Amino acid sequence: MKILFTPNCRKIIEGLTWVTNHLENCTQHTALKALFYADKFHIQKYGRPVTGDKYIKMPCGPVGIIAYNIMKGSHLIYNDILDIAANAFYLENKTDEIFPNREACEEWFSGTDLECLKASLDKCKKSKLSSPKKEFSREYFWLKTMMHKEIDYELIIDQNLPNRKSLIKYMQDTSRFQVV
Repeated sequence: MKILFTPNCRKIIEGLTWVTNHLENCTQHTALKALFYADKFHIQKYGRPVTGDKYIKMPCGPVGIIAYNIMKGSHLIYNDILDIAANAFYLENKTDEIFPNREACEEWFSGTDLECLKASLDKCKKSKLSSPKKEFSREYFWLKTMMHKEIDYELIIDQNLPNRKSLIKYMQDTSRFQVV
């Protein structure tokens, strides 16, 4: 059974805002990568993602499609969501940098969400100079997902995680009913 979470657009906006407030010279790519790692770390530790975004394998790395469309102001996103995002941050298209307009509303996050967001920043800072090909080449999800296709949440979980099978079973049983 496929693992499906419902993306939480407000948590995605607040996550992007939180990341831009905590990373200097934050680019669109770095912000998207930080949200991916926050979701991955939270899944592996607590059985659910922070944002519930759907990730696509792209040449630059995994991209949360909802986060990407919110940042770009896509017509695929409801206008009220885009208005909230415009008040939270802005994307400088010439430099690809994303800047906060305000502090993130941390009330949208649990303590464990914030723990994994902080861990994702550490990961992004360490891997800032590496290419996506080098950074993700040994990741299971990267090897098993075709380019431009959705990454299955099951594949995001590290192969060597001791409780991997039970975690996958838990997510298969509960993901459709969880509020992220």
